[in-house]
Amino acid sequence: MRNKRVADQIIDFVSKTCSNNVFVLTGNGAMYLNDAIELNPDLSYVCVRNEAAAPLAAASENQLTGKHGVVCVTAGPGSTNAFSGLAEVWVDSGSVLVISGQVPLEEIDNYGHSEVEVRSFGIAGVPITKYTNVITKYSKLITDTNEVRGILKKAYIELNTGRPGPVWLDIPLNIQSQVCVDFSIDELISECKLEIAKDTNLSIDANNIESINALLENSKRPLILLGRGVDSIENFAEFKSWLIKSKIPFFTSRVTAHKFPISIENNFGVLGVRGRPWSSTLLKKSDLILSLGSRFPSSIVGPNYAYLDKEVQLISVDIDINEIKRHGSKVSLGINKSLAKITSLLNGFNLELINKNIESWKTEIQKVKSNFLAQSHSQAADSPLNLYWFMSELEKYADPKTVLTTDAGSNYYAAGQSMNFEKLNYEVTSGTFAAMGLSLPLAIGASVAVKNKGGQVFCVTGDGSVELNIQELQTLSTYDLNVKVFVINNGGYASMRTWQETYFDGRYIGSTDDTGTKPLDFFKISKAFNLDYEVIQDSKDFHDKIPLIVGTSQPMLIEVMCDGNQQLLLPMETDLV
Repeated sequence: MRNKRVADQIIDFVSKTCSNNVFVLTGNGAMYLNDAIELNPDLSYVCVRNEAAAPLAAASENQLTGKHGVVCVTAGPGSTNAFSGLAEVWVDSGSVLVISGQVPLEEIDNYGHSEVEVRSFGIAGVPITKYTNVITKYSKLITDTNEVRGILKKAYIELNTGRPGPVWLDIPLNIQSQVCVDFSIDELISECKLEIAKDTNLSIDANNIESINALLENSKRPLILLGRGVDSIENFAEFKSWLIKSKIPFFTSRVTAHKFPISIENNFGVLGVRGRPWSSTLLKKSDLILSLGSRFPSSIVGPNYAYLDKEVQLISVDIDINEIKRHGSKVSLGINKSLAKITSLLNGFNLELINKNIESWKTEIQKVKSNFLAQSHSQAADSPLNLYWFMSELEKYADPKTVLTTDAGSNYYAAGQSMNFEKLNYEVTSGTFAAMGLSLPLAIGASVAVKNKGGQVFCVTGDGSVELNIQELQTLSTYDLNVKVFVINNGGYASMRTWQETYFDGRYIGSTDDTGTKPLDFFKISKAFNLDYEVIQDSKDFHDKIPLIVGTSQPMLIEVMCDGNQQLLLPMETDLV
């Protein structure tokens, strides 16, 4: 029987506590970790082409499966590349474990000399945990085989309590290869679960509900804001049913929109600067906003709360105390609790009285919503595609197992503002940064998550955005993932042109062909990555080709020729009543 190395013990921990898929880019600094992954019969791996994509793919899988995503990268530039993807995971509350290789312990020049600060050490060594410490829940360099058990225990607890977020373990080469101080992973997990269970003050309770109800009973124009924290709710279907029956108007953060079809009468979709066209009306007139598992970002409340009535009361239920504290006295009631147990407490709300008080509010805002929903996005038969029309029509070809991924710019706006999430039940996107280049890595993670269930991924990205992680087209090709990559060709950076036209009199920089952003030749790109290619020129093309596109299980790159002068909705610009 082979002696168990530290690398084997860590990977065994991964196989029993996290996803059984590891997103990897192999390297010398992680060679024993890589070998341990290969040897573990319970793990599979997906090789990405840039470490920056790995945390994004892992976070996407985490969102769809609930299992902690896993990443393994090498030392130095391998780790620093992963850092950028990790930042996205951190702000969007993804639960991901990153394991990095490091140079041998004796090559870490300042090891044992805490007063010495160096920029690098060994061959391709950087003090990565000093940097990752600010964007992880726990970040640790392992320097002794005797501390492995304690560090894994801490990692487990951080991954499974509080606001979700990434954990990073950095393991020097000569620590990876050493024979581990033997201990049982199963016993460690049991110990961690017992310790977590002792903390009974984590969940929202009846007293909290009573406090919320008292404020709701005195409100004439309330709104409920639903954020990513609702993912933690046990018996979510029952909570959703209560929410609908309550008739209290609610809206969602961007990452939660897919959970609630817009046809639900009291659902007002995504509100805020990238939200539905009725955003300004609702936010300006509401006298109380109850946030369940969402911070109050400036994209919703505006800079210095400019999108809200000055007298509005804010109630925040958040597992992260800092998200409550940051708003100071602006929050009338802050409850630092998990939403996990809220379903069993819903009878504590006096819905009869609340609804009696808000009858006129419901009637008023429902009229605004209905008026806007009745306005469809027009599309001339032989004209370049209206992006809003395209997104709405694409949704009709989804099925309950389809996953949508979006990233930045115009496709991000259009998805949040026009998709109804009737047939489409899953979207993975960026909630905070809305950053370029995310859609493709997110699609890889999503495809891995749903592959065994026969799911398909619609990856919508821009002609500019796709360039930032274009190398991952090879990952699609290599693993034959069922992903349809719809590249929106609108002349590059349409959302930036909208802002430059709105605020800077049309002075363009980095947003047109002649200012440096001429799109790529996507036909040639598809051939380079051995992907099937199609182009959709107009609405007839769309209806002729889309059934064939979604009917195949092969990965494809589809260029969608959209209007280069596409105007984006900026809902906070005017009052829409």
